Amino acid sequence: LRDQRKDIYYQLHFGAEYTTGKYGWTLNLEKIKKSVDWQLAMLKTDYIDFGFVHCIDEEADLRKAAEGGTLDYMKELKEEGVIRHLALSSHTPKIVNMMLDTGHIDMVMFSINPAYDLESPETDIYDLMDFKGMGENGWVVDEARQELYSYCESAGVAITVMKPLAAGTLLSAEASPFGVAMTVPQCIQYALD
Repeated sequence: LRDQRKDIYYQLHFGAEYTTGKYGWTLNLEKIKKSVDWQLAMLKTDYIDFGFVHCIDEEADLRKAAEGGTLDYMKELKEEGVIRHLALSSHTPKIVNMMLDTGHIDMVMFSINPAYDLESPETDIYDLMDFKGMGENGWVVDEARQELYSYCESAGVAITVMKPLAAGTLLSAEASPFGVAMTVPQCIQYALD
């Protein structure tokens, strides 16, 4: 892709570790630096369009990313022009809001689909992702997620969508928490809306 570099966008995840040939997750700054250098070399590029703090779902992990130097390292790379836009990937509205409050991020990778945006009063987001404990009644709009979308819009922070099909479970009536199958276009349209 190096001959088409100006026509594509690369996103690298600071904390996703690929140098061993297998996916790993880390908050160790030295491992993150090694992984990012390796990815830049493999991609034959000297800049990253979107640099994501990778998969931060817990406050403790966000603190580790800050205290361990990952966030400062990413800001330095942005100042040097190596990262064009700072971003965060998370499944947790509270964590995304905390990062939005800093004013440092330009994009969020967040799971958007009707199964996650609706909740049963007895479940939390991790239950929703696993579709455990779902009753047929009692579904309500998850206000924290809806408020997050509005916050991103008002702050001018883009959202790139992950899990629009809820890992495929929305495509099967048997697997869907709603008991009916959706189509891929319906799931994509939902995320776009």
